[in-house]
Amino acid sequence: MVGPEIRRLYYSTKEVSEFVQIPRYILRMWETKFPQVKPSKSKSGRRLYKQKDLDALFQIKKLKDKGYTDDKVVWLIDHQQDGHRVEEANQEKPIPQIDKSRKMVFLFEMMNGLNEILRILNEK
Repeated sequence: MVGPEIRRLYYSTKEVSEFVQIPRYILRMWETKFPQVKPSKSKSGRRLYKQKDLDALFQIKKLKDKGYTDDKVVWLIDHQQDGHRVEEANQEKPIPQIDKSRKMVFLFEMMNGLNEILRILNEK
């Protein structure tokens, strides 16, 4: 088990959100992106997470925090073998995350470059 010791068979979205320390809307989004997370649903439609869902969520969060893409996270979890840890299954480094200010500078420079190309094309 990766996370806190669980004492019940099922946990609600709110409880899992607190355990994994991610917002509830992220939990719901991860259900669509990661096939390893498949909570059951009660008769009233509420999500009921089992231990295997929690283990997968803790792994996903850990890998996402390290900068892995969604596709890479799915691949890493699917390709675990013989109880090896997820990190041991991967030989390449995660994609480094670029902070927001650097992204804005990059986009601004790209926009200026495209405007320059457009100006040159309009002159001809």
